[in-house]
Amino acid sequence: TVLKQISKLYGFLVQEKQETWLDEAMVNRSNSRGDDDRPKMPKAVDGKPSNLKSNKHSPEIYLNESQIGIGHDGPKTAVFYHAYSGRSMWGDAAASLAFAKAIAKEQLKQIQASFWAINQSSFAKTSKPASTNHTPVVFYDTVGDGWTRDSMKWLCPKSLHCHHVSNQRKGNEGVTLARLYSFCTRHTDATVVYLHNMGNHKNEASNHAIRRASTAAALSEQCYKAISPNSKDRSALSPSSQNQNFSAYAFSAQNQSLSNSTAYTDASQNQSWSNGTAATPQRQSLNNPRAACGLLAETYPFIHFSGNMWHARCDHISTLLPTDLFFDRLERVQETLESYVADSILTAGVAGRHGSSSYMVGKGRLAWDHWVGSTPNLTFSDVSGKFPAEKQWKNPHISSAKSVNKHFVYRTVPQQKFMEAPHLHHPFPDVEYLISSKLRHKDFLLLPGYMVKYAILYQSLPAPHHWIWDHYPDGDDWRERFRTLLMSNQSVSLAEVTAIIESAQWIEKKPPKQEEEKTVGMPEEPHSELFSSLMDEAKSLFEIS
Repeated sequence: TVLKQISKLYGFLVQEKQETWLDEAMVNRSNSRGDDDRPKMPKAVDGKPSNLKSNKHSPEIYLNESQIGIGHDGPKTAVFYHAYSGRSMWGDAAASLAFAKAIAKEQLKQIQASFWAINQSSFAKTSKPASTNHTPVVFYDTVGDGWTRDSMKWLCPKSLHCHHVSNQRKGNEGVTLARLYSFCTRHTDATVVYLHNMGNHKNEASNHAIRRASTAAALSEQCYKAISPNSKDRSALSPSSQNQNFSAYAFSAQNQSLSNSTAYTDASQNQSWSNGTAATPQRQSLNNPRAACGLLAETYPFIHFSGNMWHARCDHISTLLPTDLFFDRLERVQETLESYVADSILTAGVAGRHGSSSYMVGKGRLAWDHWVGSTPNLTFSDVSGKFPAEKQWKNPHISSAKSVNKHFVYRTVPQQKFMEAPHLHHPFPDVEYLISSKLRHKDFLLLPGYMVKYAILYQSLPAPHHWIWDHYPDGDDWRERFRTLLMSNQSVSLAEVTAIIESAQWIEKKPPKQEEEKTVGMPEEPHSELFSSLMDEAKSLFEIS
């Protein structure tokens, strides 16, 4: 008995020493700008090597993953969880902390019951000899008043290894995403799940519903297999083109059927453009793994996952900008876009009343939603083949923790062109500008604006075969204008992109001649099918001959 107690005490002391060392290693450096939106980065750990691309903008964090569950002979996946507690809703730190813990407890149960956790645990049990290095790992950061190292200790199920990395009084999602980025730069063959306790700011049923759905989607079997390097996993997935239901959100009769809608191709399927012929959009194949997968992939006002929870490949994450550098460059993106709109190089009509605000650019608090989808050559997927609008997932009857998974239908995205379903986006784009090729020609939320953003962020543009050229309107025209830059292997400068946009002139495309006589005195807008259908209805109502 005495030996058992000594052994237990020794194990406890070793664990305490490891946790203390890790916590001390994650001490935050001060935030010189005093801006809560800016990421608070951890200090470097002295004497530990780093594989990060940028020592200036990336935190050097050393986590002894081999001791806390990340093995080298099996699947490598880790969850990074951001737990925030603030006073904005409750006005009281204790009440806010209790509410944040309740949300964390629910999400940890979702993690425990997920396909990923069960698959990871079963690998550990069936491996010979039995391995403890594959226990599902959850790294979590806590931000706000009242948290301690043990705050979530008793919330973690025994089947998970929950590791508290740091506690900070002030911070944002950039804290945990910086940690995730650091992990991925050292483990490019791993995958990561990012989660946060969404709904802590506003105690609303819709917020809790979208959080449950987003958490379940990131941990789902569909997303696990979508980004898997194993082709057998991906072959088990069936894109949902045969199971689309848009009738409740129909914009027009033509948009209710997706059987003829066009999705897009991978690089191996479409090389015709480089040979001088027009690219033919094709449905995305599953030959290559997706870079990221989540609940609902959105392409407006910027590319992101609804709820900002996702499962991603580390070889994709490692190509992103370090989080604080990304935050800084977004400042330049907005300044550039605002000046270009003011100088009439670009327009801002599609955004409507929102204009070129930080909300539409994806800056400030939304920078963390923007980050994972910010690269020019992103390939992604989601599980919203059945419910393709965020409003549907905010329904508590659909997004309950117990039954939300049954509503997931996998799809490679985007399945539709942007013009086919503007009604699915939030905020709703200004349709008057969107349906006119002349008004939307140089809008900053469409392809010209994306090229400016990519030039500033990554000094590169999407490949000629990438889905973005077929998804957004006027893609063929813009792809042709950027042909020289797209075919070169050199870095792309903002000046080069700006020169092409400035020189681009809108050219009216005349519709094919029709045998029917034109109505005398009636206005005509050849670029709008919606306008034409309304005119036909008006003619029948007023019996115009």
